Amino acid sequence: MISWIQTTFEKHTKFFMAFLLLVITIPFVFTIGAAPGIGKGDGRAQQREFFGYNLSSQGDTRRLTFDARISILLQAGYMMDLDGRQLQDYAFQRAASLSLADRYHLPRPTAAQRQTFLTSLRIFQSQQGQFDATAYNRFRDQLKTSTADFTEADVARVVEDECRIQRIGELLAGPGYVAPIEVANQLSLASTQWTLKVAELDLGTYAPSIRPTDEILTKHLEDNAAKFEVPDRVNIDYVTFKAADFAGAETFTDDEVVAYFEANKERFATPSTEAGKPATPAVLAVVRPQVEAALRTAAANRNAAKAASDFAFEIFDQKISKDSPAIDALVAKFHGHRATAPLFTRGAPPAGLPWTRQLVDEAFRLEATRFYSDALPLGDDQLVLLWRETLPKFTPSLVEARDQVLADFTDSEKSRALLQNAPEWKSALESKLAAGVQLDAALASIAGAPKAEVKSYGPFTRRQPPEGLSRTVSDGLERINAGGLSDLLRDANKAYFVQVIERKSPVIDRNSPEYIQIGNAVAANSANAARSSALSELVEAELQRSAPPAQ
Repeated sequence: MISWIQTTFEKHTKFFMAFLLLVITIPFVFTIGAAPGIGKGDGRAQQREFFGYNLSSQGDTRRLTFDARISILLQAGYMMDLDGRQLQDYAFQRAASLSLADRYHLPRPTAAQRQTFLTSLRIFQSQQGQFDATAYNRFRDQLKTSTADFTEADVARVVEDECRIQRIGELLAGPGYVAPIEVANQLSLASTQWTLKVAELDLGTYAPSIRPTDEILTKHLEDNAAKFEVPDRVNIDYVTFKAADFAGAETFTDDEVVAYFEANKERFATPSTEAGKPATPAVLAVVRPQVEAALRTAAANRNAAKAASDFAFEIFDQKISKDSPAIDALVAKFHGHRATAPLFTRGAPPAGLPWTRQLVDEAFRLEATRFYSDALPLGDDQLVLLWRETLPKFTPSLVEARDQVLADFTDSEKSRALLQNAPEWKSALESKLAAGVQLDAALASIAGAPKAEVKSYGPFTRRQPPEGLSRTVSDGLERINAGGLSDLLRDANKAYFVQVIERKSPVIDRNSPEYIQIGNAVAANSANAARSSALSELVEAELQRSAPPAQ
């Protein structure tokens, strides 16, 4: 099996890399401090050597980024959504690892080592973490339609590098150190059995008396002005060029129909009704009406885009001002539809309109000297935006925002009152519980406390928490002794009092499988932290060594 995998992989290397190109975007652009980092290179820029790469070279930085993204895809099984800094750190640490491997003459992996490593890649594993030949074969088949030209050397470099990086990482990490007390604490945390009563307080029923004066609300508005600030808004007209208005009864030659059909065969295939079965390939003689309809739709889309572009160009070419009635004449000439959008901010599209982020961003780029946009797609239609004005951000007066300010002030005061009253409520509850009163009855007898629902949980462990138990409650358990009552715990939606009915700690056996398993996991975390720290120090030292001199 392993030999088959290796042979097949090598045979289809070009297709594999072609697929990666579809998944991996154009290399990311980085910056690091005031240095060039990974980014656009300038042929005249001073060379900045970094573990064998020149950070001032566009070619070197492209390879750094490209290899890092391939590595992430292979190791994670999907293209993780890393931000620029995370991807930069990963690329730099890969370069540092490979430099160390070269420095200490770490040998290239053998064929057997490459085969073993290939089966460990997450991209070829099942949900259970086992190599899945079916998934691999299906993945390979998907690559056959790719046309990108990549050499076998590209794949061999990345896979070989990953083998060496894994080995140097093991050497840097070492065995990992963990104190016995740390393992015992982790085991106790995971295996302690808890039996609880949890009072969930309904904060919606909590209604302390809050009657602020206008002076108090005005002060609250002034102290929290940023919270009530109305962001800048834009007033925009938009002209829609609907594809349906440009649909005609075009006829197409046989050559045009055949060419379109051959380029889009999969669109016209008949899906299989059985799971796992491929679609039935389309036959042109059968699906010709659909092909011609698709051609007419494509032509209508092109015509709408041309009309929108011509409309925007006419405004530019004739130097028409934004308030000129000539714009409406052009709208009619090019069969557009003009409307006014509701005022909107940068954070959201106009109310009731399905605008994309591109349209919103473009609207905020327009201004008096450039009041019209280029043609912008929206589904099958095209839009041209016409700027009217941009309204600057402002802080409203109390008259304008009274309801909002009052609601925010009331929420703040309710939270403050809740925290002030909680210690008194807890003390009263503890007295009643000591007297044998049940938690629900004790809460119901406290004047001013919110209504509460008491739920019982357990016995359970954190390894297998019960359904419905709040994370806020489980995270606070270690601070509560058996028979004790928690302080008031609160998350975004609720507040809680927790009564620990029973807390049963496990017997710690250093020879038990659980102890050994947790010890290995904690040691691995320690080793990973050591490896990451060592590589980070190497990267930082190399960046400082190669930094250009201060001007």
